[in-house]
Amino acid sequence: MTELKKIFTSLSGKERSVFVLAAAVGIIALITLATIVIGQITKVVPAKGGTYTEGIVGQPALINPVLAETEIDKALVRLTFSRLEDVASKIEPENNGKTWRVRIKDDVKWSDGEKLTSDDIIFTVAMINDPENKSPLRAFWQGVAAERISELELQFSLAAPYSFFSKNLAGLYIIPAHIFKNVPPQNWRISDYNLKPVGSGFYKFDTFGRKSDGFITDYALKEKGLTGATSTFVSDVRFKFYENNDDLITAFNRGQVDGIGIQSTKDLDNVRRSYKKNIFEIPSYYAVFFNQAKNPALREWAVRKALTLTIDKKKIGEQVFGGEAAVINGPTIIKNANLETGEATSSDYSPETAIQLLEGAGWKLPDSSVNQSSTSLFREKIIGKENIKLELNLVVPKISFLNDTAALLQEMWQKAGFRVNLVSATPQEAMEKIIKNRDYEMIIFGNAPNDPQDLYPFWHSSERFAPGLNLSLYNSSRADGLMETIRQSLIPEERASKLMDLTNTIENDYPAVFLYSPYYLYLTNKNLGGVGDGLISEPADRFVGVSRWYLKTVRVLK
Repeated sequence: MTELKKIFTSLSGKERSVFVLAAAVGIIALITLATIVIGQITKVVPAKGGTYTEGIVGQPALINPVLAETEIDKALVRLTFSRLEDVASKIEPENNGKTWRVRIKDDVKWSDGEKLTSDDIIFTVAMINDPENKSPLRAFWQGVAAERISELELQFSLAAPYSFFSKNLAGLYIIPAHIFKNVPPQNWRISDYNLKPVGSGFYKFDTFGRKSDGFITDYALKEKGLTGATSTFVSDVRFKFYENNDDLITAFNRGQVDGIGIQSTKDLDNVRRSYKKNIFEIPSYYAVFFNQAKNPALREWAVRKALTLTIDKKKIGEQVFGGEAAVINGPTIIKNANLETGEATSSDYSPETAIQLLEGAGWKLPDSSVNQSSTSLFREKIIGKENIKLELNLVVPKISFLNDTAALLQEMWQKAGFRVNLVSATPQEAMEKIIKNRDYEMIIFGNAPNDPQDLYPFWHSSERFAPGLNLSLYNSSRADGLMETIRQSLIPEERASKLMDLTNTIENDYPAVFLYSPYYLYLTNKNLGGVGDGLISEPADRFVGVSRWYLKTVRVLK
């Protein structure tokens, strides 16, 4: 070292500069080479640790798989309880799908240390079917019998094969029998266990904070570790609750929460911080449903088709959702939408064809006068001895994006000679009065199928009246037969073929104007990895893959 110092001091000033520069270049080259070598022989993988905090509007109340209805409660159920799919080592159909045998892993524990057994699963199904619990899942489990074979084995029996039962079975979130078996059903909704759940999921309840007025401000979960399944990377998950959307966006902008769900793309304009946008497709869709019994014009196929051809769905998707929605032409997004581009697979927008249809069916515009513009005239037709005007009433629930959609629909229909009056109603009024009594000519509303291939609850003729969900009162023997076959077939190829036939049948009858399927946008900080995109049944299912989420990484040898 002394010799190097002597050599350095003997150099001239210019030589010293050259020496220093050369040494710096050499060091940088070595660092660069080392970085390249490390990058080639190692890889970045998720590591355990960290706390993730989500912000959400609302309050938790029923963190119970049997009772949960709100997005908040369902999201917390996904984190604190396990699905049958998670805890089963075997789920197999027998007897042509009328019987299903299930075996549970022998090392699954509840968060209080008790062992999860077949008795818990049998108890869960019984409580779903108990009418006193008023479980929102009851319709999917009626007529299903669960029988104990052993501590870890059980059998489900169905009256008839149901091709979608495997999804119901795999997605069944289990409740602990030892906690609830002695609680009377009438007390379930006031049980402390609805806010302090005992579950078998990836996370377990830790604590929550509450203001003096009862508003729950935050909720904390810590890693439990689901024995027999993959453990989680994120150590703790927390929620912060807000009273309105503006406060939620503000909290995200300030970095007080790491992630939020976006219901309206307009909210993106108010986000000021950098973020990662995760896009989830959901099989729910929105349409304008026709009640032909309420208006004679709607009984005409030409009128119903013209109402569809007049609508520029792509324009609506762009203006209402900023393009963050799949445009659809029929009752299932599987067939009718390209989920990557958000564009319909076939074009059904042609105002010119719509006008030709109406003219050919006898719906004429009256002669214009000097005091009337062509856009203020509406078509009419003599039916029997009565002059019927092409005037329709559209019920619109008071939801921002539906209001925006309805205004665009009204404008587009008017250009073809329709007079459409918008009738505003609260979502509660729409559900409890207008839909229940089928008291509408047209209504814009959403369908949320349990499985995108199962159209029975929304389009079978047996579901035309409350509590059925066939909002168009659609009645087609051909469609009914196809829906029944799809429900009973255990052959995927047969179901796919029948579904194609079914959707074509419904589309060609024009019982509704199918509009769009909005994406669920989930904004997170850029440190969160493993979330992924894809198709989920509902927003709460964003947490189904939580075991893959991570906040920290390490390098390991390849």
